[in-house]
Amino acid sequence: MKINLPYIVLFFISFFPLAAIEYKIQDLGTLTADESHPTRINNHNAIVGFILNDKNSYGFLWQSNNGLTFLDALCYKKESYNRHNITSPYLGPLINNHNQVVGIGWHQTKHWFKESTRSKRIYMYNNGAIQDLGIPQDWNIQEIEGWKTPSVWDDQAVKIVAFNDKQQILISNKADKDTQVALWENGKFQDIDPNQISDAYGMNNQGLILGRKWVKKANMTFPMLVLYNPEKNTSIEILNDLNLSRQQLNDRGQVIMSQYKKNPSRWEGFLWDPEKGLIHLEDFSPLAFNNRNQIIGVQSSELLNGSRFFLMWDAGIIKPIRSVASLDEIESLWNELLFLKQINDNGYIIAEGIFDEKLHSFVLIPQE
Repeated sequence: MKINLPYIVLFFISFFPLAAIEYKIQDLGTLTADESHPTRINNHNAIVGFILNDKNSYGFLWQSNNGLTFLDALCYKKESYNRHNITSPYLGPLINNHNQVVGIGWHQTKHWFKESTRSKRIYMYNNGAIQDLGIPQDWNIQEIEGWKTPSVWDDQAVKIVAFNDKQQILISNKADKDTQVALWENGKFQDIDPNQISDAYGMNNQGLILGRKWVKKANMTFPMLVLYNPEKNTSIEILNDLNLSRQQLNDRGQVIMSQYKKNPSRWEGFLWDPEKGLIHLEDFSPLAFNNRNQIIGVQSSELLNGSRFFLMWDAGIIKPIRSVASLDEIESLWNELLFLKQINDNGYIIAEGIFDEKLHSFVLIPQE
C-alpha cells in the first residue's frame, strides 16, 4: 500500500533553513585507542559505544559531566569482575533511559587437563556494579580455545539486539542456518518461538519486537517483516522482508526501513505507521528516527554512487546535515561526516566522522 500524504510531499520539497535549530559538534574522543564507534544514546544524552585498538575492542560510556570512560576499566575494580572472569565487551554495548548498560563479554573457563576456553556471556552494568546474566542454557554457543585470539576466531554469532526501559534484553544467536531469539526479563532468558520470530531487528520500550516471520500463503512460504507482541503472541505484517536494511522501531510503534530494488538498481525508503500504513519515502532512505517525528537519513539516489548526502526531516522541513552542523567549513578539523547512527528525543545525533585524520565518535547537540 502506497500512501501519498501531504506531509510526505512536504518532506521532499521543503529545503528551507531550520532557523530555530543550530548544532554544536561534541567530539567524544578515542582515549588511547585508534578509533571510536558510538552505538546508542539515551534521552539523558548518555552515549555508549566501543573503541578499537590493535584489533581489540573495549566498551565506553560518555556523559557530559564525566567525558569518555572505559566500561571495562570501571568494571575491573569490582570483585564480581574477577569472580566471573569477564573481559572487555566484544560488541558495542546498549543503554536504556535508566543509564543501565548491557553488553557482551568473554567468560573464561579454566580446565585442569585440557585447554582453557572462552565463551560469550551477557552482562549488565548498573551504577558501578556488573551482573553476569549468562546465556540461554540450551543455546549452542561457540567456545574458543585459550590460545586463539577472539578477534580472529570469533564467529560473531551472538548479538544483543535491543535493551529497553523495562530491563528487557533481546538477544539472538545465528546457529548454523537458523537464528535463535530469546528475551531476558525478570532474571531469566525465555526463548521466542521461531514460528513467531525467526530473526529480530529491534524492540521498543513497550516490549514490541520488530522481526522476521516466515509466512505461508497460497502454498508459498516467504519472509515477512512483522511487529510482534510477545505478551499477546500476535503479529502485524508490515512488508515482504526481502532486501531490507536498517529496520528500526520507535516507541510509537512506527517502523523505518530501506529496500533494495532491481531494474533499475536503486534503494527506496519506507515509513510504516500503525494507523496510516506503509508510506513510500521516494528518494529518501532513513537511517534512524526518534519519537518526535524527526528522521535522519540519506538521499537514496546517491547511495549507489558511494556518496553520503545526509538529511534531517523535522516538522516537515528537510535540510542537509552538513550545512546544519557546519562540518564543511574550511577551518574545521572535521574532514568528513561518515555515518549517522541514532537520534534521541532531545534531537541529539550520534555519528562517526574523520577528525584530525582519525576516526572519532561525536554527537551533534541542538542549540536553543
